[in-house]
Amino acid sequence: MREIILIGNPILRKKSQPVKKVDKYIERLVDEMKKILLKSEIPAVGLSAPQIGELLRVIIYREEDKIHTIINPKILKKEGKIVIEEGCLSIPGVYGDVERANKILVSGISLTGKKIEIEKEGLPAVIIQHEIDHLDGILFIDRVKDIKTLRVEEGYKIPEELLNKV
Repeated sequence: MREIILIGNPILRKKSQPVKKVDKYIERLVDEMKKILLKSEIPAVGLSAPQIGELLRVIIYREEDKIHTIINPKILKKEGKIVIEEGCLSIPGVYGDVERANKILVSGISLTGKKIEIEKEGLPAVIIQHEIDHLDGILFIDRVKDIKTLRVEEGYKIPEELLNKV
């Protein structure tokens, strides 16, 4: 099983390519992503394909003990604002407040290859926006207004990539 890529790896800053066809390769990728999410030592609610080294537009997120998949996700509509403290498997032990849309309408493709539209509000909307950001090479720390407000858990330190911003 692949490892989660950590901040500092240039893959996390690259744009992912759209999935052209949902095939066995994509099914295996999503299956592996789900296993990695469930086995994570850090409680996690979402994962994007770039975080395991695949520059493909695939995300998964957890909602009510179920893991959902969106392939080629695209935010069609945003409403309201919400600020939630976010963390990331690729930036372990570091947390920060991020303002995002409170409600979103997302289009994409399901794992069965069907076109889908999903409307989410609150935490699930935040998780999906966080994971879609990964597909565009954006990390949550890029959206933290004041990097000096980051909370760092004991045993972790601010990644080198951020040291010049603090």
